[in-house]
Amino acid sequence: MTDNLSKISIDVIMSCYNCESTILTCIKSILDTKLNIRLLIVDDCSKDSTFKLISSLNDSRIKCYKNSKNLGLSKSLNMLISKSDAKYIARMDADDVVVNSRFEKQFQFLERNNEVDVCGTFAVGHDANGKEVILKRPLLHINLLQKMHIQPPFIHPTVMARAHFFKNNKYNPNFRRAQDWELFSRKMNSYKYQNLSP
Repeated sequence: MTDNLSKISIDVIMSCYNCESTILTCIKSILDTKLNIRLLIVDDCSKDSTFKLISSLNDSRIKCYKNSKNLGLSKSLNMLISKSDAKYIARMDADDVVVNSRFEKQFQFLERNNEVDVCGTFAVGHDANGKEVILKRPLLHINLLQKMHIQPPFIHPTVMARAHFFKNNKYNPNFRRAQDWELFSRKMNSYKYQNLSP
């Protein structure tokens, strides 16, 4: 399996804005994988040292871009999707970290389940008291569909999808918030979704 993993390309797409306190930890966690991944980052006109920090990293797996003006998340992600030529495209946010071999598990699942187009996972968050909590979503497509009206089917920064999904279905640039909910609900009847538990 290791030989197969090393030949598979995954592009992780991430838009950054004023993330100097978290960006390096985030990037380190993304690159700490056995997979042959590439990290596509766009700085959305940060006012702090985010872009300087990213630009200082000497790693061939990182491709860094900078918007000429602040475009927001939807347009920034669409730009990165247009730059990708990988088999899979994964999402990350600049204030999160990748845990528990997430990319490996999602890749292996998608390789074994050709009928699934988009795969998310549970995540670890914190409550008002700083205590760790598990953020969950239903696992199966049918259950995700039933709850679509009250919550997005995925925790957005946990998503990995077959490249054709994002290539054929971009984020709506009119949505500066909840763009993931809009996209995944718009295409729910045309593609199959699934979440993975820890």
